[in-house]
Amino acid sequence: MRRWGFLNISLFAVILIVAPISAQEITTFLEGEDTTHEMGIGHDGAVWLCLGHPPRIVKVLGDAVSDVPFNGHIALLQDFGADVYFSPSGQMLVFQQGAEDGISCQRFLYYFNEQNGLSYSGLEIPQSTGCDGLQFDARGNLFTVLWDGEDEPETSEIVELSSSEPISRYIPPGGPINSALIVSIEKAWLGVKGDGVSLVHLGTRTVLERLSQGYGVSNDASYPATLDGNDTLWFLSDRKIMTFSGHYPEFYEQEPMYNHLVVAADGTVWAASDHFVAHFARDATELFDTSRGILSTDIRQMLIDHSGNVWLRHPNGLTRISGDGPPSQSIYLINMASGSKIMAGARLENSGEPLCVDVYVAMELNGKLQFWPHWSNVMDPYPVDLFRGFGFDGVIAEGYASLIPPGTYRFYAAITLRDTMNFIGPIDVFDLVID
Repeated sequence: MRRWGFLNISLFAVILIVAPISAQEITTFLEGEDTTHEMGIGHDGAVWLCLGHPPRIVKVLGDAVSDVPFNGHIALLQDFGADVYFSPSGQMLVFQQGAEDGISCQRFLYYFNEQNGLSYSGLEIPQSTGCDGLQFDARGNLFTVLWDGEDEPETSEIVELSSSEPISRYIPPGGPINSALIVSIEKAWLGVKGDGVSLVHLGTRTVLERLSQGYGVSNDASYPATLDGNDTLWFLSDRKIMTFSGHYPEFYEQEPMYNHLVVAADGTVWAASDHFVAHFARDATELFDTSRGILSTDIRQMLIDHSGNVWLRHPNGLTRISGDGPPSQSIYLINMASGSKIMAGARLENSGEPLCVDVYVAMELNGKLQFWPHWSNVMDPYPVDLFRGFGFDGVIAEGYASLIPPGTYRFYAAITLRDTMNFIGPIDVFDLVID
């Protein structure tokens, strides 16, 4: 707890203690099941995926696994299976596509919720030989990469999907894309065959950066992977981990052995090879293999939920590595006083994926709570869309010390998932003391 004494404001410091890597709890789920399709993580931390043979939708929440009825469209899942994605607002999408056997095939997108099951999204995806999954930007716009060719992409394009406007297409320069795109707010990183990695501004369709062999980036295999909370690009080139933050690409790990990587909220890196999962945490590296409890070293997908847990999808089940790292989203109450003027503020931060949250701030005086922004007894949440790398300072109370009755004013701040009371991170508390 922090104590603010106005008219005699004391300084305080936050001491960061770096502890050794703690023991990680490893749990496996759905062992022996057909888990070959993409999983998605909802805002409540639940992992969703579509299983085949027999087809069903499964949710893993905490340690519980449950089948969720999907109300029809059984043929959709039975014939081809489906991948699961979540929009920044929490909408779950089920994406079905036919087998990629060198011929053009149709694809379908459905919305899903536990009450109504599957429903058509109205989003039309053009036919093509291949499709490199789906990607949302921070505003909820949906993109994909479509390509045509028998064995590998010969032509490709970025497609923005919309149910209300014509489909927007963009053919990037430099050759066909041979890996999925990573979309920021208005920019997309692309893995372009034969031309390294390019950063394209989606609005103007112009190339902003091109990282090729002259920068140490392989020309024949460059795979964009993820953006961290600082908008730094992390990607694999010839299975080596590289970063780019606006100057020159740098090697983070030069051993050519990695297939997947994710960046946690605390900036530490998780990467998967053919033989183990590595956690690069500051000055130490921890390795996980089957002897440590993970289900398999055949890893098809890696995700981190907003609680810091690492999820591994294998072809025959899931592994969860439970971490004790910080949450990706947080709120802090801050002192914004200037001279005799009192200003209390709140800071919101998001180092993870885009997320829609509700903000609650309350003041306690004489045993009663008054809620911001109207300072009434009505608990009225304030909705905020947290973009990736989002940081925001806002004033929640201000005035002059001489005009405020003496006493101790206790403030509370918390964030929850939008339209729920599922809290993210700890509740922050401070005392405002007026002498």
